[in-house]
Amino acid sequence: MKLGLKSIVSVVVFVMLAIVYSPIILMILFSFNSSRRITFPFESFSINWYIELFQNRQFTNALASSFILAIVVGFVTLVIVVSTGLFLRGLTRGRKIIFYIFTLGIVIPGLSYGLGTGLLYKILNIHLSSWTALPVHVVWAVPWGLIILLTAFTPELATFEEAARTLGASEVAVFKQVTMPLISSEMMAATMFGFLLSWGELIRSMFVAGGSATIPVFIFGFLYSSPPTPVLYSLGTLNVAFSFLLMIGIVLMLRRKSISIV
Repeated sequence: MKLGLKSIVSVVVFVMLAIVYSPIILMILFSFNSSRRITFPFESFSINWYIELFQNRQFTNALASSFILAIVVGFVTLVIVVSTGLFLRGLTRGRKIIFYIFTLGIVIPGLSYGLGTGLLYKILNIHLSSWTALPVHVVWAVPWGLIILLTAFTPELATFEEAARTLGASEVAVFKQVTMPLISSEMMAATMFGFLLSWGELIRSMFVAGGSATIPVFIFGFLYSSPPTPVLYSLGTLNVAFSFLLMIGIVLMLRRKSISIV
């Protein structure tokens, strides 16, 4: 019975992994195919589509805008998350209400929030660019960063802080020398997560970023105007590789903290 259940679970896990990763693997393979035909067999290995991609001025502009925007979103998210986390720690009443208010960014559908923000910009006559997507991305990233950071506020952290206060350290010194070093992994993970969410956000960006201001909007516009080509698959491959490296960085940040505690 146990062996049969284990076999079923193994099959389900294998099927789920195939569903998740087979499209990505196919996209990567076709990005290196020398032919424009999206069919097997391959003609030959080629990186010409990557070269053609980086010769596209619209892509390079969107790449630069997305990268700068994601960096700013990451750091703004960090400041808001740390400030909010410390504020929530000091509350004895109303903590849950304030936390739920901040997490509304997760609950509200991205389509509705992006549409509403785009309408607000239109009423205020604000010209759309990559920077008009900044507040929308921050609202989306802050709840996730806050959830990550709050896991760092453990009873052990409070004990270390109280010991520092007993020894005469000021609140500023306690934060700089005790609190911040002990929550630095979560702070970095929240920053990188904010970067990653901004980098891959499409639904909210469609309504608030002008033209092809970000990579996801550029991809959407590319698909809207022409059928998929290996150039698009090369862009998707680079995007997956970059996002994968960021996720590894986030995991290593959180893993380093757990190892240091042990």
